[in-house]
Amino acid sequence: MLEDIIQRKDVSLFMEEIQNNERYFQKTSKNLFDHSFYVSKELALFIFYESLFQYRLLFEDDYLLEEFLDQLRKIYKKFDCFEDIREGVHKILCKLLCYQLNISDIHQKEAREKLISYVYNRYVLNGYYIHGFQCSYSPFIGENGFVPEIYENYYSRFMKARDILEKYHIKGVLTKNFRQSKVYFTGDFVMGCYYSLYAPMYFYKFILNCDFFGKRIRKDFYLKDNLSLVISHLKRFMSSRMVKESDQNFILDLVTDEWNLIHREKRNISLLLVKKRMFSAPVKELSDYLDDSRNIYELIDALLNSKNNNIEYMDALRPEQFEIVSLPFPYLQNTNEEEENLEEEYNQKEQEVGLDFLNVYGNVSVLLLLGSVFVTIGVIISIFMVLRG
Repeated sequence: MLEDIIQRKDVSLFMEEIQNNERYFQKTSKNLFDHSFYVSKELALFIFYESLFQYRLLFEDDYLLEEFLDQLRKIYKKFDCFEDIREGVHKILCKLLCYQLNISDIHQKEAREKLISYVYNRYVLNGYYIHGFQCSYSPFIGENGFVPEIYENYYSRFMKARDILEKYHIKGVLTKNFRQSKVYFTGDFVMGCYYSLYAPMYFYKFILNCDFFGKRIRKDFYLKDNLSLVISHLKRFMSSRMVKESDQNFILDLVTDEWNLIHREKRNISLLLVKKRMFSAPVKELSDYLDDSRNIYELIDALLNSKNNNIEYMDALRPEQFEIVSLPFPYLQNTNEEEENLEEEYNQKEQEVGLDFLNVYGNVSVLLLLGSVFVTIGVIISIFMVLRG
């Protein structure tokens, strides 16, 4: 669906600009994009991909794509807030649609209804829900179809690892129900990109669990092919919790195998697109938009932002029932700075572990120490009294 657009030279140049220009890394978010999820440079790229996706759904051909890209570049340079960028993209799409549909006066009732109906039918009714998945599964799914949770995994070993950790009172680090055969779809293209890159989410949350393993320095560290730091991370933590060597080895072997599995292919964004009509998720009626008194740009923005999330799906899909979209993700290089930052967090966490140990055992230890001091003082006083006769 998007592969032909991505291969265009002007699109590639825009992607390189987003990738290499610091101004895109420093953009901020008001509230729509939770930065506990996203890294800014990721978000700049995700919204760019979403913009191309929306263009592809709304326009019959690429006749206006060059104009769209020119306007998109201006929007990216003009605004420093991601929500403003997305709103600007929707305004550009609205104006280009008016040109395509021969609408001269956007404020006339007939023209307004024509534009709203067009976007509603193409994007809301006949659009797609998205499941972001780990890219190494793409060849298998493309050939055999998609069955939720039926692909290469180590679920039985992760269940055993959870039991091992709970023996040492380490709970809440593996929260996935490994016996459940269901996945979730979303109407948010940006969210789909995020879930694809960080899949499987239970593993991402496990190895970067800030409550147990230290503060999360870089949300995108998970994407770096640097297993040694992950292993070092877990070793330090498990040693601090007095986990037996045999149990440590089981968990470290599992983490190594899972890491190798998800890094087997070159990391990219893999999205499973399924037509919305195959789901029973509620959809707002067209009449709700036609009767809305807001200006046309706000309405088109609302239509393109109409997204259902966390849509459960448990059925099998044949290859002809979905499309797979693969998009490049360039931010995968390791740096010494990241390693230094991570080591700094390890040291900080070691200090925190020491404090936790003191909190748990400190009361008894202090009482014993005070008792020893008082006994010593008593002995010294007794000796002094004897010597004085």
